[in-house]
Amino acid sequence: ELSRSGWSIFFRLVGWIGLILVFGGIIGVFVSDNDDDRKSAAFFVLFSCIGAIQSFFMAFLINIFTDIRWYLKELTKKDKTN
Repeated sequence: ELSRSGWSIFFRLVGWIGLILVFGGIIGVFVSDNDDDRKSAAFFVLFSCIGAIQSFFMAFLINIFTDIRWYLKELTKKDKTN
C-alpha cells in the first residue's frame, strides 16, 4: 500500500504554521501605529509567505518522489513474477 513520508507531513505542518504567521503579520501591519513597526511587520509577512510556499512545495516534491519510488517497487515486483 502507498504510504506518505513523515517528512512531507512535517513540511506541510511547517507550511501551515507559516500561513498562521502570515495572518498574524497582516494583523500587525494594520494594528501598528509606528511606520517602522509596519515595515517590520510587512517584511515578516513577506518572509513568512515565502517560507510557507517553500514548505508546501517541498512537501509536494517529497510526495511525488515517494510515489515514484513506490511505483518503481511495484514494477520490479511484477517483473520478477513474470
